[in-house]
Parts: sequence; C-alpha cells; structure tokens
Amino acid sequence: MPESLQDLAKALTAHTQTKASKFNIVNIVNIVAMDHIVSPINPPTADALLQAHIKVPVAQEHPHRRHLTRDQRLQVQTLRHIGHQLNDIARFLDILWRQAQYAASAEQVTPKKRSGRPSFLNNKEVNEIELYVVSSKLGRFMSFFELSTVFMPSIPYATEGAVRYALYRRGYRRYAARQKPPLSPKNIRERLEFLATHGDWTRYQ
Repeated sequence: MPESLQDLAKALTAHTQTKASKFNIVNIVNIVAMDHIVSPINPPTADALLQAHIKVPVAQEHPHRRHLTRDQRLQVQTLRHIGHQLNDIARFLDILWRQAQYAASAEQVTPKKRSGRPSFLNNKEVNEIELYVVSSKLGRFMSFFELSTVFMPSIPYATEGAVRYALYRRGYRRYAARQKPPLSPKNIRERLEFLATHGDWTRYQ
C-alpha cells in the first residue's frame, strides 16, 4: 500500500477518535501536501482508500440515513479536499449525492442539534409496540387507536398519533388488505396436473 494512503488513514483515524480535537480537515490536507504525499492532481482512488482500512459505518437496516454522522461528514470533506468528485464520494461512502454535497459545503463537521419537539416514545417503548404488532395476527389488524388503548396503561404517552408516527418511522404502513380471488376451474385443473407431473421434485429442482 502506498505511503500516502497510510498517512492519510492515520491522520483521519486520529481525528475521528479524538472528540475534543482542534485538528480540522484543512490541517490534515495541508500536512499531507507539505510532505508531498498526496496532491489534488493525483488523488488516491476509492479502491485504494478502501485498502487503507478507512471503514465507513453503514446501517444495514437503513442503507441511506437521513442525517450523516460526524465521522461520515469528516470523510466527505477529506475526500472532497483532495480532489474527488461528489459522485465518486457518494458512491464510495454509500450515501446520497445531496448528502455528500451538503456535508462538503458545511462549515463545521459536527452536525447541529436538530430542532423540534422530541418524540413522546423512546426506543424501548417503540420496540415493545413493534413486537406486539408483528408477533400476532390480531396485533397486525388492530388500528392505531386500538394499539394506543392496549399500551396506554403502561406507556402514558402512547397516544394514537404517537403510535402512528412511531410505527411510520419504523417503516410500517397501514392499508386495506386485498383478498385473493377464488381459483377458477381451469387453474385448479392446471395445478393438479402440475402436481401429478412434478410431485416428486426436490426443493432444489
């Protein structure tokens, strides 16, 4: 691995692990440039940075988070300062192009505290409601109001709106389930013929 990538990875890792560090992104690029290690004319490729063990935390449940973390914003600004394009940065870090553009133009790396009223329900309470919904057919067919009446004694703030918003953020949508149409005599006959012909098939066939 080239020496430039090693030094860049060490500088980036040292900065991300130091919470109260005053060593900003411009200092990293300047130190690397002074040693003639990396220049914007010949920036390292995404594959090379990947080999330098710069790990990008990507959530498995949500591939594209709504808000980037401090480390992700720092990585975006690092790659941008050494000459990479926003499209390459977004593809390499597995984020949206708009997220890369906003992080690259941000004045500070640490995200601002988001305004707005905090949620009534914490993660533990939302997990309890979600488990109740997915564990039984009765829970899946209950309305948001009915769910709120179930959890209201133990969770005081489990109102209808709070339950609806909490499940909505987890990806749940309520809609009218469609009934399967009845099988026609033709479909029944064709299925029986297929079963008689291929009844001895294994699961891999």
